[in-house]
Amino acid sequence: MSESAIKLQNVDVAYAKGMRFFSKQKIWALKDITLDIKHGETLGILGKNGSGKSTMLKLLANMITPDRGDVQYYAGRISLLSLQVGFVEYLSGRDNAKLSAMFLGMNTDEIESRLDNLIAFSGVGDAIDEPVSTYSAGMRARLGFSIALHVEADVILVDEVIAVGDAEFKKVTRSALKQKIEDGNTAVIVTHDFSLLESWCDRLVWLEKGRSIMSGEPAEVINNYKRTLGIA
Repeated sequence: MSESAIKLQNVDVAYAKGMRFFSKQKIWALKDITLDIKHGETLGILGKNGSGKSTMLKLLANMITPDRGDVQYYAGRISLLSLQVGFVEYLSGRDNAKLSAMFLGMNTDEIESRLDNLIAFSGVGDAIDEPVSTYSAGMRARLGFSIALHVEADVILVDEVIAVGDAEFKKVTRSALKQKIEDGNTAVIVTHDFSLLESWCDRLVWLEKGRSIMSGEPAEVINNYKRTLGIA
């Protein structure tokens, strides 16, 4: 088996500028990214808003394809923990959980065996059988997190879910994710929490305007990043 979980080679990702589908103008969200994520590694991605972090996670999750370059996936299931989980509004939380789990690669037997624990962990209670259109933002976040967490994934991608919500939600999410990491899962974490990046991650990648500015030991990358913000 390859030591790598996911490899990116000279990858570029572009979006059409403005709302016109056939617009020839493009915004390059990622530019010439080369990255080798190893099995069992915890990689942190650091950068300002708009630097390409969320685009990077979508690429790693195989939700989008690069405009140029090559991505090789050597892992099995890849689970994206994000507050932007897409739910079908008119379906219940239970049906959305089943549908989302299927999209993440779980079969029917796996879903049924874990559904009760998934629902209990989400904390949405009896609302699980109500349409998600009636859910608060916090309920959606908890359900989305619980779905992604209960998939036995080879790679876990985390997009800011550990930095939002009430104190209890933060505590539960951090504890669950920390356990996944300690169990040897490969993880990629996007967060502005410097202390978490330094204590959890083996390596950091600093993105700026879609480019990789620096990659290396967490403390060194964070210190250099802070200097550019004037907070070192």
